[in-house]
Amino acid sequence: MTAPPHTRRPPRRWRQSGRVLVVVAVIVLAVGAALAWWVHDRLNYVRATDARIHASMITLSAPVSGRITELELVAGDRVAKGQVLARFDDREARARLEATRARAAALQAELDVLDERI
Repeated sequence: MTAPPHTRRPPRRWRQSGRVLVVVAVIVLAVGAALAWWVHDRLNYVRATDARIHASMITLSAPVSGRITELELVAGDRVAKGQVLARFDDREARARLEATRARAAALQAELDVLDERI
């Protein structure tokens, strides 16, 4: 007797060619991915063994340290003397200033009391 059609295995030749097809497809996908990565890398990055860039580098510093909240320029912009380049988060400095002013006012009041005693 023959087995029902739904339980028969495909011929061995078809199973082997299916495996070969899967292996070839995986290899083609791997080569395609590597090629795409290589093209992307070549288009987006510059590599050189001996290169020089002509540029003027200027070191900037600020009289205070802190966190920058705004940049007023982008890379490549020309700047002029006195131009604001960045703004700092000054909340801590303002709080210290207010505390110092309050302490100065308290000391002035104490001085006024001492002057009255004299």
